[in-house]
Amino acid sequence: MVGLDVSLLQRKTEELGKCPCFKDGGIEIFRAAIGFVAAKSGSAQYDDALQDTCHDDFGMYPAFATSPIEQIIALLKEDDVKKILRGVAKMKDTIKRNPPAGHPNGKDPDRFLLRHCMQQIPDKQQLVVAWFIDSFRLVPSRVRMNVIRGPPENMETVLGFKYQLLEWLEIFGTLCGRQRLLSRRGFDFPGLCVRLHCLPRNTPDRTWKLNVSVFLPGGPDKLGKGGKPLETWESRLKQAGYAWTDIWPQLISETAAYGTQVEGYQAFAEREIIFCPGYTFEGLSLPEDDQPPRGPDAAQPTRYDPILNAFHPPKFPSPGPGYLLKVMAQPFGLLRATKITFFRRRQHSWSTASLTDKSHDFKEGTVAMCLAFMERVPDEVQHVGPGDGHRATSDYDCVEVINFGSTIPMTTNKADISINRFPDLTGFHKLNRLVMAYVPVTRDANGEHAFQARMPATAVLVLSDKLGLKPLLQRKCDAPEQNNKFRFFVDMKEEHVQQLADELYEELVSLAKEGRPGWTPTAENINKDAKENKDIIRQIYWEGPDQTAVPITHKIPKITWGVV
Repeated sequence: MVGLDVSLLQRKTEELGKCPCFKDGGIEIFRAAIGFVAAKSGSAQYDDALQDTCHDDFGMYPAFATSPIEQIIALLKEDDVKKILRGVAKMKDTIKRNPPAGHPNGKDPDRFLLRHCMQQIPDKQQLVVAWFIDSFRLVPSRVRMNVIRGPPENMETVLGFKYQLLEWLEIFGTLCGRQRLLSRRGFDFPGLCVRLHCLPRNTPDRTWKLNVSVFLPGGPDKLGKGGKPLETWESRLKQAGYAWTDIWPQLISETAAYGTQVEGYQAFAEREIIFCPGYTFEGLSLPEDDQPPRGPDAAQPTRYDPILNAFHPPKFPSPGPGYLLKVMAQPFGLLRATKITFFRRRQHSWSTASLTDKSHDFKEGTVAMCLAFMERVPDEVQHVGPGDGHRATSDYDCVEVINFGSTIPMTTNKADISINRFPDLTGFHKLNRLVMAYVPVTRDANGEHAFQARMPATAVLVLSDKLGLKPLLQRKCDAPEQNNKFRFFVDMKEEHVQQLADELYEELVSLAKEGRPGWTPTAENINKDAKENKDIIRQIYWEGPDQTAVPITHKIPKITWGVV
């Protein structure tokens, strides 16, 4: 809505207060809600405005919205619902015959939440909640308005003052959504499988860190038994993709209002895409002690035991990335992410009653699907919006960091596990940092190193000529600000650093001995016969307690490293 702000909501509230239904009070509930929407960061009321409640069908929304929603439900009659449905049905037929300009798909006007609600006869509670949440999710107004309003039936004439209630709810919901765009709580896109989370960087130019979480297929399927989870997820992802082009300008506008001194995507100096296991609301258990937690829900640093995420090359990359590329290449082109992270914290992980061994982790192959998608985004993007024009694909090849966390991606070959390999990342031309969890060496009963083919130890993975990671560690990246130096960070506890250093030294010596009977690991011999692997080890780092980059070579004093 053009010119939509808190003053408009205040004016609409006072107009509502003149209606006969409020002569005995009740309008105070609407006035109180304005205070939450107008609250600014740092105030106690703002903290309360960020608290959520959860609807079993439609997901999370602001807890303070419950009171005005219930008030509107009480004022509407079931006959009003029927009138709205008749108007929407006629409007749907009009759109199918003559799709309005900008409508994402004239053949499918039921894409968003309110239209899904309309596919069955809703009661007035479902209708009002869906009406609010559609607005709260910032569903594109051209889509929502073309379905709900306009000829052939004027809803304001049919509903009278009750139309004003729905109009107020729509303005209120939209303002609630905008309030979340730059909040520490985050903003869920329509479809509930993409989430924005912004954090101020406290720099002179007042720029931001932007995390975009993409929740991958997982959890119960809304279609029930015999359904197709990937297709359900694709439908939900489409909602986010179509909404992105409308929400992105609003997000940029909010940064300008905050005082950010740079424009466009550069307002977000750090831009990260986080892939997480997804989960639908079906199957969530919501007892009183299992509600969304109070306070910010940003992902806290959490270490999980390393786990393999396998995929099979003959079945990949088709059709995997297609589900993403159909609708997300353009939005991600706008974003120009510099970092990709795989984080094994399930969507709605606050619902501990629904966490199971099968529902909390990535499904097989999903990590590989995401890698292929991100690698292909620059080639898929032709242009990214009005005024941006056509650009070279290199303008969108921005990924500098890939953080696998505790997920160890490996291609698998059931017929011959000896040819399992780390995925090829050479398509990420600006990549200068790779992060992955530490996997210790497994030893047999005699204390000898036991080879792990499916999930090899870190020391073996980085030095093996056969497992696919070594070529990446050998190459020079294209980021001059990083001094053309690629770094491999091992995510581990401080007490494991020396253990990894000892394992690397053991593996280095073992490889140098191959084919050299009587070879001894003197500094001279290592410099002569293990120089290549020594150079690989020089690129391995861990993050110290003060978040400084510490080379692992500091823990291997048996070798003369020189300047690192």
